[in-house]
Amino acid sequence: MAKWKLKDLFWVSSTEAEAAPVSTSPKIEVTASSEAPLEVDVELSAPRNPQVEKVLTMLRDVDGVVGSVAVTNAGELLGSDLPRLFEAPGLDALALRLSQLRAALLSADAPMKTAAFRYDGHALHISQLDCGLLGVLAELRTHEPALDMAARLVGQRLEATVGRTSVF
Repeated sequence: MAKWKLKDLFWVSSTEAEAAPVSTSPKIEVTASSEAPLEVDVELSAPRNPQVEKVLTMLRDVDGVVGSVAVTNAGELLGSDLPRLFEAPGLDALALRLSQLRAALLSADAPMKTAAFRYDGHALHISQLDCGLLGVLAELRTHEPALDMAARLVGQRLEATVGRTSVF
């Protein structure tokens, strides 16, 4: 059985960063008085849906929840309520990995509805929705029945929000 590390889900390794497509972020020209213009890369993050992020914050009401993330079935990040410690490249990598995991589990006899990956002191709970995936990062002390109920309610609201805003 393979042993996973939590950071492997969130942080992009140097080999993945090298394999990533070349950035098409716009460049802004900055000039200081009597100096040559400097080109500065401006990284534009993927558009997030503030309504999705507002729905995700409701999971924080469950004691022990660190944050959550909503991902499309195609692996695109819809929104995140994870602490700022989790940077955009890591979240994008997580979104892609969650969709790959979902695709791998679809080939099983019984498709995945929920899954939990436990680590040293934390667990990543994943729920399959019609519109994508809901991931909740929580401490191990979190009351799982309360988390399951909250995740179901948030999942229903996410599906209603996504249906209204036509994100998919």
